Amino acid sequence: MGSLNVNHVPTIIDTTFYRYNYIEYKMWAQIRNQLDYREMGDNSMIISASQLRTFISTNYSSEISKVDSYGFHVPRKDATSIYFLHRVASEMINLKYLKITLDSDKSFTRVIEDDTEQTIKYDFAILKARLDLSDIFINPELQTLNSVLESIGLLTSGIPYSSHPTDLIFSKLNEFLDAIENKSEDIDLSLESQLVTALLDAIDVSLDKENPMLLLITDYV
Repeated sequence: MGSLNVNHVPTIIDTTFYRYNYIEYKMWAQIRNQLDYREMGDNSMIISASQLRTFISTNYSSEISKVDSYGFHVPRKDATSIYFLHRVASEMINLKYLKITLDSDKSFTRVIEDDTEQTIKYDFAILKARLDLSDIFINPELQTLNSVLESIGLLTSGIPYSSHPTDLIFSKLNEFLDAIENKSEDIDLSLESQLVTALLDAIDVSLDKENPMLLLITDYV
């Protein structure tokens, strides 16, 4: 089995800017003035990932150069929304769109305090995602997994992709595991169980408790 880069999974994400955060409201205004955004109502808009990348490099190149020079240890004062969106634009290589909502909560802060330190927390929700099974499983494992996914209705034979709500995928995979639990002495079923468990783990790590539409992509030989 291969390794999964969770940053390659999201294709559409949803995040929030805050009206009383100076940098975020400035970026909100700049985006609306400079980009071809789609109005969503309720103070929300959608922009493409390619627009986001251009926007960051055009307006905030000096700030990005500064935080890049820190490596992985960025000081809290420089861990702004500029830094967050730069990470999104550069690391989420399959991202297609970003939904941004403006919130007017005056009491909001991104600073999280514990007993020893203060940290900055940026949240986003994944609205749509993709999972390329060939990034995780090698042949013949992938072909065995394809057969399992076909048998439970998550793939159609010969069609190398399908899209379902994540909760439905979890449900069908867990039902499969429950159905073969009493047949674990069968070597082939044991392998299928291991592959399905690995797929469940990959989805769980990538999407946590969210329920986006998930595009499964595979290969057939």
